[in-house]
Amino acid sequence: MLLMAGCATNGPSEKILENRKQLVSKMMAELPPRSQWSEAQTILIDGFGIIAFKDIAASSVPSGNLNTIADMGMALAGSVAPSSASAGASAFAISSGLFLISGNADPAGTTQIAAWVPVELASTPEQAASIAMQELEKARIKTYPGQLSAVKMQTGKYPYAHGFSYASLGDSLADKPIPFTDAVKQNPDFVGQGSSFGPVFIRNDQMVLDADKSNLDLWGSMLSLSKNLPSWFYIYYPGQKLRTGDIPPAVFSQGRPLFFLK
Repeated sequence: MLLMAGCATNGPSEKILENRKQLVSKMMAELPPRSQWSEAQTILIDGFGIIAFKDIAASSVPSGNLNTIADMGMALAGSVAPSSASAGASAFAISSGLFLISGNADPAGTTQIAAWVPVELASTPEQAASIAMQELEKARIKTYPGQLSAVKMQTGKYPYAHGFSYASLGDSLADKPIPFTDAVKQNPDFVGQGSSFGPVFIRNDQMVLDADKSNLDLWGSMLSLSKNLPSWFYIYYPGQKLRTGDIPPAVFSQGRPLFFLK
């Protein structure tokens, strides 16, 4: 069970941590200099702690057209993880210097929502997590006219599908993730000036079910949802291969899709 990787009452062993640190160092070494990262890449790595794709050149988009999902899907078919990722381990997720290697169910292959709650709105990590969930629920009501999914969402310290999400086997079986308890930190550059509690991860998001219940296109509804969320929310979508055409990976912010293009 991939989710159980590294899940133990006392946490992962020093050997596991060291091996993972070495692997993420190799991944980072294969990326271009930080100054050459796209905005999406910067947010995904610095904010979500996930390494999933290499940016591709904007000039590789067919006919220079960056405005259609179809063209983006064709172009980003070549946007792949660095070569040191092996088969079945093509995506990496890092958090507090740690990361998970797994298959299609790892954080890099899963839709993620994260929030950096301004310190002006919350005085404790617990309050910040509650505010993040409240803001998401308000945005869902604005975005989806149909009945919303009743599946429970949760906040947590780690991205959804992260191997360290649970403190013990019992917590995993009870679906009780490690809560967000981080202290206030200075905002990452992409959020802007100030301090915040974050990233607060929203686990088990219901964007696919919500869109389906409202007969909405997933891509368009993610754009709308991000527009209805505060500016300190970000949505990561890993992309999808379909028979009718590929949907590219992107980071959504304030109604804008940010692609892995540089």
